[in-house]
Amino acid sequence: MKRLFCFLSVVLLGVIVTGSCSCQHKISGIDELDGTHWKLQTINGSNLIENYYASMYFRPEQIMGDDGINTYAGYYILEAPNNLVISNCAFTLMGSTAERNEQEQRFTKAFGNVLNYHLEGNKLILSDVSGQPSLVFLKLPKSTENATQLINTKWRPVTVRGEPCNQISNAILIFHSDGIAIATDGLYTSEYTYQVIGDDLWWEGEMGWRTTLDNVPTNPDAGKFLASLNEVSNYRLVNGQLELYTMWQEQVAVILVPVDE
Repeated sequence: MKRLFCFLSVVLLGVIVTGSCSCQHKISGIDELDGTHWKLQTINGSNLIENYYASMYFRPEQIMGDDGINTYAGYYILEAPNNLVISNCAFTLMGSTAERNEQEQRFTKAFGNVLNYHLEGNKLILSDVSGQPSLVFLKLPKSTENATQLINTKWRPVTVRGEPCNQISNAILIFHSDGIAIATDGLYTSEYTYQVIGDDLWWEGEMGWRTTLDNVPTNPDAGKFLASLNEVSNYRLVNGQLELYTMWQEQVAVILVPVDE
């Protein structure tokens, strides 16, 4: 089943296909990459430029991450003996400085040639047909969360991208038990289908609508709440607060507090 991946920037750069998504020779048993998160360390043996961050996330049959400038999402399977088959992978389209653009181009070129994977301690080593390591990632720590703790909960944002947003009094995020989440900023509403596994949280689909024609929020931060939700990749429940993280450098996108009924 095709899934819709929701990102802040929705213009697609293109599709990288490194193999067909046939499961004829899929490795039986546990997928050792499923649920793991990784931070890029080197490209073709070279260190990254300063303040350049790229990531890779594996979820059930899905691969996604941040290439340092844009996000990407696609599908993967593992085939014996150690093949990583990536398919239908699309990137968002945003630009940066010449130096960062060049680094991103090196990443996407290496990514498009990935054929094999190898786990070595806390490292994920991806190689091309030559067998030489092209991308090396370091494993990111994960938090142990109970996904059922989100079901039937209601939250109000207190910070968005590190800035206070207490003035958006009518902003709300609700997780329903049927896999539907509803978020509103008082003017617009978004409905998501969501998945939660451990500390992974992601949207599989979204539709939005205008909730009212006369209640136009005067706070310029109102629109940032829904936009930030589209960046979500992980969550933490910390001291009674809900922290939503983004794939962009593992930053906190939104912090929310529970709404008392």
